[in-house]
Amino acid sequence: MTSLCYYSRFQLHYHTSTFHQQNPAILKINNRGRDDSMVDAPIPPLERLIRTKWDDARLDWGGVEPFM
Repeated sequence: MTSLCYYSRFQLHYHTSTFHQQNPAILKINNRGRDDSMVDAPIPPLERLIRTKWDDARLDWGGVEPFM
């Protein structure tokens, strides 16, 4: 039997349609990583979209400025 933790983290290679983005943004997603420490922080639209599938999802933007 495989642990559920194995499936709770994955990477998303995200490409924008802007001409100045040379490489995809590689986002690390933890779909079981509830973190209430940033409750008042604005949530980027891409993260809101991902949360429609996984309510507790958290994104690690890997040093990339979140796309607003």
